[in-house]
Amino acid sequence: MTLGQRIKQLRLDKELNQPELAQSIGIEQSYLSKLENDKAFPSDEMFEKLLQSFSITVDEFLVGFDQATITNQLMKLSPVNRVQRHINKKSAKYLFSWIITAGLMAAIGLTLFAAGEKRWFFKPIYKYGYQSMGVVKTLEPLLMFQGNSERLSNDILARVNPKSIKLPEKNGQFFIRQVEGGTRYYEYQRQHRGNDPQVNNWMKALGVFLTLIGIVGLIIEPKIRRIKLLIS
Repeated sequence: MTLGQRIKQLRLDKELNQPELAQSIGIEQSYLSKLENDKAFPSDEMFEKLLQSFSITVDEFLVGFDQATITNQLMKLSPVNRVQRHINKKSAKYLFSWIITAGLMAAIGLTLFAAGEKRWFFKPIYKYGYQSMGVVKTLEPLLMFQGNSERLSNDILARVNPKSIKLPEKNGQFFIRQVEGGTRYYEYQRQHRGNDPQVNNWMKALGVFLTLIGIVGLIIEPKIRRIKLLIS
């Protein structure tokens, strides 16, 4: 659509003929004819009078024009230039907000995934294993069950009764507990790693989701911006 075609369309919408519109604006019919045939370009003052005659805003007048026509031709008019600069400013602000939001989501997603993968906040539960080979009676050596079984007497071998326990915290390399019939000497064996807290898996899943949303947001932003400009 051209500027002249838009003026003629608006005149017909108002059910005005050229003489009536020319009279309401205060111009010659011949000049209005030139405007409608794109043989003349209105001044800022004339453009404002056209808007007043049609009782419309600049935004309403621009409906139907492609962006190239607005940029290359209509922005020569000061009212159109002001409106377009305002639209461009809003578009730039929107673009900045969109990119910041999408980038922040991707960054948070990556951080959550790393936190779940590296278990920064929720550590696996560890148990510390200790073993005792049997009950040591009063006045017997605490380490009587230790050493090579071939060197132990049959009496001691008969009393071998291994018992293992797991503690939530390490209690040194060994410790002693009083039990029925005597004492048990517990010696540290190894550390047992429990299952990862389920929350770490949820953090990784949420991290992947947010990262994908952020990346997709950055990819589709230009298309969304173009659609927004078309409907604004």
